[in-house]
Amino acid sequence: MSIEENQLLADMSGEVREEIARLAEVIDVAEGEVLFDLEDESDEMYLVLGGRIWLGRGEGERRVTFAMAGPGDFFGEMSYFAPAPRSARAQAVTPARVARLDRAAIERALELAPALFTRNAMSAFIRRVRASNDDRVREALQQERLQIVGRTALGIVHDLKNPISVVHVAAACLEDGIPLQDVPGRLRRAAESMTGMLDGLLAFTRGDAGLQVQPVSLRSLLLPLEEQALEGMERRGVQVERDLDPDLVITADPGRLSRALLNIVKNAGEVMPDGGRLSLTVRQEGLDVVFSIADTGGGIPEEVLPTLFDAFVTHGKSGGTGLGMSITKSFVEAHGGTIEVQNVRGTGATFVVRLPQVSP
Repeated sequence: MSIEENQLLADMSGEVREEIARLAEVIDVAEGEVLFDLEDESDEMYLVLGGRIWLGRGEGERRVTFAMAGPGDFFGEMSYFAPAPRSARAQAVTPARVARLDRAAIERALELAPALFTRNAMSAFIRRVRASNDDRVREALQQERLQIVGRTALGIVHDLKNPISVVHVAAACLEDGIPLQDVPGRLRRAAESMTGMLDGLLAFTRGDAGLQVQPVSLRSLLLPLEEQALEGMERRGVQVERDLDPDLVITADPGRLSRALLNIVKNAGEVMPDGGRLSLTVRQEGLDVVFSIADTGGGIPEEVLPTLFDAFVTHGKSGGTGLGMSITKSFVEAHGGTIEVQNVRGTGATFVVRLPQVSP
């Protein structure tokens, strides 16, 4: 490619192009050769006639690319328009040929075609900035996706600890001959809980709760809460108060609703590590069934309340992913129900789940 064909000289007359070409110094550059480096003091610009020039900074894995210049491109013009040390390195990644314009040549080009030279230089600069911004946005989105995947995986592991601990305790009791009520049932429910957690997470990510509504007694609905949360909380000194009719039959998806209630109970247990009181109340109000879960964990900070049910928003928990309460809300709403929190800072929080007793 000739100098006259470079985009810097676009729309200029043949005479102007020829004169600028006479002022340029053509240089052959070896692969790996550096034309200028970060913080260099210079006011020259380069037109690429052949090969490829990398523009960026850093080394190895920390290498950041700003642009890759090929035939027809130019670079380095900003050192003239905005005098300052170089902010990047220019290095040939293939054998290349460039035309160098020094300060005198640039000023002569500005005399010959001031509007076109400035327009072409600024247009190329803006294109590079836009391309660089697009790259940064793509990198940021990719990093965010990786962080979401990591937080989600961490949350799955965190949530599976409860049913796995049930399996571990039941297996240990079997091995040591220690009596434990309904071992087969505990193992089966723990396995069902783990499967339900994974199915529920997949349903949440698809935006489909996938409900399997059926009549279910409170006794069976609340068994996962007892085995995976409440029994352990009582061993830690939390006083658990239950005000409900275990034989009450409601219409719900037992797996999804148990998971929703378990998320609330687990959160309540985590804010009462040194003991406290948890009240679980279930009552009928007309055609609705209302679940109330209250703790004495000091309440929820006011600044947290607006985003309490948002996905991937977690508040002060090292193992949290910010999915628990969002999943809970989605499962409750899939039943046609509502969830609200009554908060008294310094005292505790009460979560109220209201479910209509008709098919959603």
